[in-house]
Amino acid sequence: MPGCNSEAETELIGRARSLIATYEDMAELIRLGAYSAGTDAKVDEAIHYHDRLEEFLHQTKAEHTKIDDGFDRLSAILGSDAR
Repeated sequence: MPGCNSEAETELIGRARSLIATYEDMAELIRLGAYSAGTDAKVDEAIHYHDRLEEFLHQTKAEHTKIDDGFDRLSAILGSDAR
């Protein structure tokens, strides 16, 4: 996809992936309540965006979204000026 996207879109996707990966790396500790907020700024940011990113990623087979609309929504979720 990087060849099909603008540099800003590729950076936006990279940021979303990084947040998701950070959350998944700590997911068990977060679910168990063993992670203490403020311990790691990256994990805190991932927790902050987790629910909105998960909601963004859920789309049924019957739902259709244009790619530009998807980038706009992802940009709005992450508070980015990528679009």
